[in-house]
Amino acid sequence: MEKTRLLLVHGGTKRLSQLTQLVQDQGFEVIVSKIPSTTDTGYRAVIFAGGTIPARSYREVKTWSREFIRGLRVPFLGICLGHLMLGLAYGATYRTLPEGEYGPTPINFEEEFPLAPRIKGLTVWEDHRHELVHLPSELRNYASSQTSRVQAIKHIEKDQFGIQFHPEAEEETGGLIVLETFLRMVRQS
Repeated sequence: MEKTRLLLVHGGTKRLSQLTQLVQDQGFEVIVSKIPSTTDTGYRAVIFAGGTIPARSYREVKTWSREFIRGLRVPFLGICLGHLMLGLAYGATYRTLPEGEYGPTPINFEEEFPLAPRIKGLTVWEDHRHELVHLPSELRNYASSQTSRVQAIKHIEKDQFGIQFHPEAEEETGGLIVLETFLRMVRQS
């Protein structure tokens, strides 16, 4: 039986091997591509992983991400940097946090997040210094932490999701359910 192909956009995350392994363990063939060199189109879903963007290429990556994400016709999950790029693709604004958010962090769902059904709260692994602050009407926020108001977003019409936390982190305690639910949704589509 042929495996479902998933594109993993590598934003420079230090957890690429863990994320790749988690997705492969769910029966997917993973194609890894750095940004902005992605040209492959034979995939059924996209995960845009975390990482950092050097200041010298920020504008290029933001422009590429906007065109890439807005043009997608397959399910999308943005993790950390991918979450930020999803927001920016539709016109969200962000800010740099004074202290950042790192380590195990409780998040609360204000309403049911499609990738965490019937879950009111999770303890997730955070590792970021930026947060989305103003979302456009196309995106809806579902969760927050004490530090970051925007933790889990979804496009109101498309299967495009963003999570601020890292479900692939070895230290992760609760957010893995979000990744597993996304992958299950992709298999069923």
